[in-house]
Amino acid sequence: MQSGQYFNPTFTGRDPSNTNTIGGRPDRIGAGNLPGGARAIDRWFDASAFKIPGCPDTNPICPESVRTNVGRFGNSALNVLEGPGIANLDFALGKYFNLRENARLQFRLIMVNALNHPNFAVPRANISSTGTVGTINSMARVLNGEPATREVNLGLRLEF
Repeated sequence: MQSGQYFNPTFTGRDPSNTNTIGGRPDRIGAGNLPGGARAIDRWFDASAFKIPGCPDTNPICPESVRTNVGRFGNSALNVLEGPGIANLDFALGKYFNLRENARLQFRLIMVNALNHPNFAVPRANISSTGTVGTINSMARVLNGEPATREVNLGLRLEF
């Protein structure tokens, strides 16, 4: 088992820093992380805890006409949000059967994610996409030790 991957919220479509850098990190106006019991795949973090720089706190995703020119990047730190954790149990079983004096048969059973526990990827973090922000739409990828869905391998090996 391991804790979730840390990630940071983003926004798109605006250049509040006046540096021709469209998007980036937003301003942080709240905690952002929800308590463990309040997290769900359709709302993993509190998107209202972040706003586009230059927008008022009451309207965090304001239209261009309301936004003030702040001339700076957002103040949210990197990796302030925690994604879903990973639970994985791998299992292996092997047995040798002696056939003759110089021959034996090996049976192997290898199970990856034996309990078939779902392991979700980090949620969508673009606060500009108000309909999808904070939602999870995929499983964790099999990369750098992240588990896959259940996989069972059976094997026989004849040694002589």
